[in-house]
Amino acid sequence: MSYSDLFVSSRDWIFQDLSRFRLDKSANNTRIVELLKPLGELTLTASLLSGLPHLSSDPVWKEALDFSWNQLQEGNLLVDILKERPDLLVMLSLYATLYREGYENKTLNNQIYQLVSTPGYYQTDMLAWRRLDLLAGLDELSIISNIESEMENTFNRTWLSKCHSPWTITEPAAYGITHTVFYMTNYGCGVSRLPESVERYLLENCLPWTRMYLSEGNFDIAAEMIMTRCCLQSNLTDSEKLLYKDFLDARMKDGALPCPPYGALSLLFGEDDPNRRHFLLHYHTVLVTCMASAMAINRGAS
Repeated sequence: MSYSDLFVSSRDWIFQDLSRFRLDKSANNTRIVELLKPLGELTLTASLLSGLPHLSSDPVWKEALDFSWNQLQEGNLLVDILKERPDLLVMLSLYATLYREGYENKTLNNQIYQLVSTPGYYQTDMLAWRRLDLLAGLDELSIISNIESEMENTFNRTWLSKCHSPWTITEPAAYGITHTVFYMTNYGCGVSRLPESVERYLLENCLPWTRMYLSEGNFDIAAEMIMTRCCLQSNLTDSEKLLYKDFLDARMKDGALPCPPYGALSLLFGEDDPNRRHFLLHYHTVLVTCMASAMAINRGAS
């Protein structure tokens, strides 16, 4: 067994039925906004995996991207949502991913530009790592010119930038760390904006953090920690190459992985179908495991 087995298992679970990521067109806008999260994460996964050399030829990535664009009504759904909720500007990261892949809606482009030009929306208070998400999306869309200084200033407000004592980490801080790294390195696909001291800190701590969360049964954060380690430009160590075993041993009968007990609570509201609830509970953990295993293979694991 290997990371390759883990990747195939998680890929098949996520991509076998894209309709599970559909948006309920009969739902109100609040519910649709909630369902944009899994759709956006599917889109990001398809985009990232399509860029890995050993996976680029798989047609399922393009199928998933086309599906997402169709669900968004070729971007018009986002136009309508941002008209009603301009404070949700951070959602542009979903469009930025599709834009990178060649999908474009000029009306949406103009709307985003207008919102960014309005300080009341662009400067909305948010966690620093969430603002990095917004800035990364704006960089993808080439909307702002001073991206480097904005990214640096925002990064300096993150938990990670302070290189706190590693034992002080909490679950919210862990998610903040992983996403900070994702946005500061473009998921390991771009030039890293992380200071060298921070990269050294991560190289020292990602493995013990991953082992800690695996021992606690939190495969969600553990997978994101592996992704974080893979965003750094060096191959995995022998110890890191063996982390897949815990994930394979923990798989459920249908191939899903256990989710955190607090996961997906808002997504479950109003869902009565047990199969639908099972999917919404576990999709994120399987999805990040899919990305983690693919990135690990790209960093020298088998």
